[in-house]
Amino acid sequence: VLASQALSTLAFAPTQSWTTSSSTTTTVTDVGSTTSLSAVREATFGMGCFWEPSESLLKKPGVLATTVGYTGAPPNKPPPLYDTVCFGKDWVEAVRVAYDDEVVSYTQLLDHFFELQKPGYSRQYASIVFVDDKTEEKEAGNWKKASIASSSDKNGRDDGLSYEIVEIEPSSSFYKAEEYHQRYWEKKRLQLAFG
Repeated sequence: VLASQALSTLAFAPTQSWTTSSSTTTTVTDVGSTTSLSAVREATFGMGCFWEPSESLLKKPGVLATTVGYTGAPPNKPPPLYDTVCFGKDWVEAVRVAYDDEVVSYTQLLDHFFELQKPGYSRQYASIVFVDDKTEEKEAGNWKKASIASSSDKNGRDDGLSYEIVEIEPSSSFYKAEEYHQRYWEKKRLQLAFG
């Protein structure tokens, strides 16, 4: 849908969209004799409290949308509510990112994830890359190894946050958080501005 909207500026160009996996939507647009392939991909990250990172990611080129929610629990767990996450030990507050892989690569998105996260010391606020398949797992693992190797004295950020804190886990069910969590800071700014 997002790729179709982005490509809708190409007047009268017939398009076909299909989902190639649970995390990829591919749109083919036929313009005359050339064909353009654009993919909207999804990635999910545990970044600490999801409110601020979800908004900051939207400012990055190629990031089309973010949704905050809960993931990371074993498959036998019922869908969570915020209280379940806060008082439990299984769930992670996560940000699901829709991005255009022609503008931002998965590796660049991992850099943004690391730069913007604010992890805590519980599973709820853990620093986790949730990977959808073996390709993402390999790419995330290579990114982490290369980042650790290239950072001075193992600190990745000026505040001392190390790449070593990042965990890589297989994706599990993602449950969209309650509506009041979506674009939280944007709503709060409007509330404060207009009382």
